[in-house]
Amino acid sequence: MQLPGSEGLEAQVDGLRKSGSRVFVIEPDEVSRKAIGHNLLSPEARVPAAEAGRVQGRAEAVSTIAFSTDGAAVSYTKRFLSK
Repeated sequence: MQLPGSEGLEAQVDGLRKSGSRVFVIEPDEVSRKAIGHNLLSPEARVPAAEAGRVQGRAEAVSTIAFSTDGAAVSYTKRFLSK
């Protein structure tokens, strides 16, 4: 028996796309991976990982919103994020 989600990210994305879904994947960037470290549950990594994730999230926001709105909200998002 295989548990849902145990087939790996690529297989899940492929399955979603084959079913007609649009898929936008964001994975931790290098800075975030380094901040997370080898132990996802390490209390010492909590704050650095959160800070790195926030920076990456802000950097990815415009492309994520562009994907989800087909570009309609990009100029508003750029103005909002620059504040």
